[in-house]
Amino acid sequence: MYFTKVVGYEPKTKKMAEQIEAAINGEIQEEPGARFVSFSVTPNAKAILVFEIPEEKKEPLKKAALTKGTEEKKEKPAEKPIAPKDEAKPVK
Repeated sequence: MYFTKVVGYEPKTKKMAEQIEAAINGEIQEEPGARFVSFSVTPNAKAILVFEIPEEKKEPLKKAALTKGTEEKKEKPAEKPIAPKDEAKPVK
C-alpha cells in the first residue's frame, strides 16, 4: 500500500531539501515499517513524497496517515452552460 505527503511551497532549493528530509524522517518515525519510495517537485515549488507500507504492516495503519498532507477536494455541483453573449436570440 502506498501513501503520499505534500511538502508545502518553498522556492529556495536548500530549504526545500531540508523540508523534504524532515518530512521523510518524520513519516518513517511515525509509521514504523514505512519505506520512502520517491518524490516529485511540482512547478509551483511543492513536493510530493511517496511512501510504501509492506503488506504485513498494512493492518495497524491509521486512515489519517493515508491522507496526511493531502487535502480532500469536494466536487463542485454541475453548472448550467452559459451561452456566448454574441449568440443571437430567437425573436417571437
